Amino acid sequence: MIVNQGGDIMPFFRTSLALGGTALLVFAGVAPPGAGASKSGVADFVDAVAAVAPEVFTEDTLAPGDRRRDVEIDADETMTTAELTFSGLSVGLPVGEGAQVDRLPSGDVAVIGDTSTFGAVEKADGSVQVVFTANDATSPTEFSFDIPPVDGASFKRLDNGAVWYVDADDSLIVGAAPPWARDANGDEVPTHFEIRDNSLVQIVEHRSSHTAYPVVADPWLGIDLFSKITQDTYNGQLRVNLWKSTWGNVTHAPNAAGIEIMLSSGWAEATAKAPRLNEKATLRQQYECHVWGGFYNIATGEWNLEKFRPTRTTTWVWGVARHRCNWTTANEL
Repeated sequence: MIVNQGGDIMPFFRTSLALGGTALLVFAGVAPPGAGASKSGVADFVDAVAAVAPEVFTEDTLAPGDRRRDVEIDADETMTTAELTFSGLSVGLPVGEGAQVDRLPSGDVAVIGDTSTFGAVEKADGSVQVVFTANDATSPTEFSFDIPPVDGASFKRLDNGAVWYVDADDSLIVGAAPPWARDANGDEVPTHFEIRDNSLVQIVEHRSSHTAYPVVADPWLGIDLFSKITQDTYNGQLRVNLWKSTWGNVTHAPNAAGIEIMLSSGWAEATAKAPRLNEKATLRQQYECHVWGGFYNIATGEWNLEKFRPTRTTTWVWGVARHRCNWTTANEL
């Protein structure tokens, strides 16, 4: 795999996500040895992130004893390789000479480079928050995530800044939540994604006289919009219960982009995990109702889709303030 090294995109932090038969390679910038004055250690990295984004280490995280992965670290004269596997997700971190692989206090892996430091923070919902720091003005401004092509797959750029990679059936292969970046004072640093060929590139415009280093940025990668989907019986008929993942909650924002992705990829995920959702149109109608109003639910919010409810002949929007997605007639107003 050749990384585009035009401009100041820097190799070689690579995360390989194996999703069933699909492989996702993620490259993010780690400067070559000697580019910076000194290495930033784990303690400095944790302090920098905690100062401006403490939720990275406090929200939806796993205790060290609950880590779902086995980590092997091999080293030779020119390359250090870390291989992580958890919940069917495999993450490989080949790092160029001059970088160091270490552990965060949480047990997650960190890669310490001369001008950039990375941490791959596993969340309880199975997503991976790849947090990194630009330690000074010599740090790269472009971080390229190279995704090998999948037949029929395409990128979706959403109006909230997120980018999704979906297959021909609109099922999610991997998604990146809207990016953010903050300097050491907590001030926002302009950042956005660009799509170049089959690469997702995060631009972090940190080279400004107003920037206080280090800068912390985050491409939050996720797969599952729902952390749990169960089936039971209610009123003698099928009921499907859905809980959004924390990553899904971030994605399901009250805007057109969040609604679009939940109506398409969210439904594709739900029906893949609970095929009986296709048994009656009312189940899809109830799902749509929850999508349009369910962003007000936090991650603990539960969506119940109940087959006994009649299929609407009048749009469910009528009377929604009263029935709240739990209608009892086909044309309730």
